[in-house]
Amino acid sequence: YLAALPQGASVRVCGHSLGGTLTPVLALWLSEKRPDLDILGAAFAGMTPGNKGFASLFGRGRPLADRLFRYNNSLDPVGFGWDRVTKAWNFYDPRPKGGLLVQALLAVSALRLLPYGFTAIGPETVLKGKLREKPVVDTAIIAFAVETLHQHLPATYLELLGAPPLPFDMIDAPIVLEGL
Repeated sequence: YLAALPQGASVRVCGHSLGGTLTPVLALWLSEKRPDLDILGAAFAGMTPGNKGFASLFGRGRPLADRLFRYNNSLDPVGFGWDRVTKAWNFYDPRPKGGLLVQALLAVSALRLLPYGFTAIGPETVLKGKLREKPVVDTAIIAFAVETLHQHLPATYLELLGAPPLPFDMIDAPIVLEGL
C-alpha cells in the first residue's frame, strides 16, 4: 500500500490512548520508509512514547518537526502519563478523591519513571475537561476510577472537540453475558 502511494501524498496518522502513544512512532517509521510523503500526526490521550533522545528525532530540522500534535483532556490522567504523572494529584477536586492510595501510587510512579527522562513530542492542546454531574458511587476510590475512565473515553474527547457523539455509550451501555 505504501509503495503504491504517489509522491507527496498526504498521510495522516492519529490514535487515541495506546494509539495516541504510538502515533509518533508510526509517523516516524512512515517518514523513514517514504520520506517523500506529506505526513502529519495527531495523538489523543496518549502518553509520550520516548525519552529526550527519541523526542529529538522530531526537533527542528527533522522531517517531522512541527508535524505532530497532541490533544489531552485536562482531566484525563492518561495523557499526562510518563512525563507528568503527578499532575493527576488533584484532578477531581473537590470530588471524587482517590485518597491516599492514589496519591501514593502517583508518587511511586513518578519516582520510578524519573530516570527514563520521558519527553513529550509536539505541541499540546489541552481540552478543558468537565466532571460528571455526580459520582456514580459513593466509594471514593471507585468513584475516582469511574471518573478517570469517563475522562479517558473517546466519546468524552469527541464531546470536548465539539464533534458528533458516537452512536453508543461505552459506560452506560448494558452488559449482556450470554451463555454463562
